Amino acid sequence: MLGGQPGLGVDVQSDSELVKAVLGGDRVSFATLVQRHERAVLGTALRILRDHHAAQDVAQDAFVAAFEQLGTLQRPERFVPWLLSIARRRALDCWRERNKRSQKSVPPDRAVTESDGRLSERVELAFEAIERLPERQRLVVLHRYCDGMSVREIAEATGSPVGTVTKRLSRALARLREYLVKESQP
Repeated sequence: MLGGQPGLGVDVQSDSELVKAVLGGDRVSFATLVQRHERAVLGTALRILRDHHAAQDVAQDAFVAAFEQLGTLQRPERFVPWLLSIARRRALDCWRERNKRSQKSVPPDRAVTESDGRLSERVELAFEAIERLPERQRLVVLHRYCDGMSVREIAEATGSPVGTVTKRLSRALARLREYLVKESQP
């Protein structure tokens, strides 16, 4: 507790320390991790599913999976990006399952459509360009523009300094411009 005073409700343990405590058998520490990151996990699922109830189910499933797989996390300081990737995968799996019958192929968090319901050519090119980025740059772009995270939140989630995240984001955007300029030339 803050200043050693019980009852203030502020837990100063880092995520890494909490992960280590959970791995040591302290289940209460996992409850702290859930409380700390439930909004981010729910937000990740909600951006993909656009359905609050389904997103809640996916968020709960993501936390259960994270608890069960916590022993596979090699770097406890990377808990948040690991957790959000579980949530994103679970939400995408749920979205695909729900939309098999309707034959949709693009998750709603990526759906920017023309009036006929198809993705615009510019949006398709942008997503193709993002997929061509190096992994670290692609990650910061997706966190920033798909997950809506601030640079500081991305830094905390990835365990990188704010300056490093800013530099990766800047370089990624420059690369995207290059890719898109090349693609738009006849």
